[in-house]
Amino acid sequence: MANYDISVEGSDFKDQWDQFVLNHPLGNFFLLYDWLEIVQWKTGFEFKPLVIRSGGNLSGIMPIFLKKYIGFTICMSPPPKVASPWMGPLIAATSDNQYRIEKQNQKTVEVLHDFLVNQVGCDYIRLNCVSGLDDVRPFKWKGYQCNPVYTYFLNISDKHEVFEKFDGRIRTGIRKALQNGLTYKHVDNNMALQVIKAVSERYKEQGLSFALNRELIDRLLTSRAGDFIETTGVFDNEGFVSGNILIKLNNRVHHWIGGIQPSRNQQGANELLHWSGIERYADEGVFEYEFMGANTKHLCDHKSKYNPELRVFYSCEWHNNKGKLVDWAGNLLKRKKVD
Repeated sequence: MANYDISVEGSDFKDQWDQFVLNHPLGNFFLLYDWLEIVQWKTGFEFKPLVIRSGGNLSGIMPIFLKKYIGFTICMSPPPKVASPWMGPLIAATSDNQYRIEKQNQKTVEVLHDFLVNQVGCDYIRLNCVSGLDDVRPFKWKGYQCNPVYTYFLNISDKHEVFEKFDGRIRTGIRKALQNGLTYKHVDNNMALQVIKAVSERYKEQGLSFALNRELIDRLLTSRAGDFIETTGVFDNEGFVSGNILIKLNNRVHHWIGGIQPSRNQQGANELLHWSGIERYADEGVFEYEFMGANTKHLCDHKSKYNPELRVFYSCEWHNNKGKLVDWAGNLLKRKKVD
């Protein structure tokens, strides 16, 4: 097997990085270089773009975010409080032979771990692997604790079948919203700020703080990563009722932010918001719609009524004796999830 090596690339590698992400079947928005730079700005963690090569050929990437506390170093991918469900390694698919696939994955994880521990000096590592990277055995074999995290995907290739398989309460909500004169619009991304405001206010009502703010959204929408953002809304005769910020990339649409309880009591507003988006995207040839996050009971009680497929991804953690302080300090670095 060819030798593997890891380098930390600079911003001059940005185009190649994004091309690798966009061409990879598991590539996603949260691995785009501009988003990673925004995460660095927002969190104060130091972003390092790791590039893995095998025999001189690009075979994988992984963004890491570092922060040093007194006496120990933390590595996260993603760091907390940036509404990013996953990052972790993205490994090139170079073979359809299972033996070679497994050996490549094992070697990649081994060299990554060795680099993080012996060269970077990490005492605590947490990696949320991308949805679709299902084989986390190489992490377990290196001593990582890997826990499942869940999300929902809905195949929308046949929109008529999709609608018929919704729970009856979802279909009733959609009809009620239309009867009450609510309208769906695909709006300018400037409306994303209205969505952020509504979500922030809802979080505040529950005594929580929301990770994203106006300045972050402004930065995102003026970056190349902003090209993958779309905003939708439902309106009544008084104006904005509810909205979603969506990610459209690689023939998939991801419901990222929004769809919270409307400020005015408009029955079926969020059901219409999702369904109208699904209907439009299905007509555009989009294959899947993600209801991002399936880890909070009361939210799952609602999302599951759309009859999506439950999928799993993995959060993998490793620490040495010093890194146990992170667990002891515990909730210091736990994020309130957008789910």
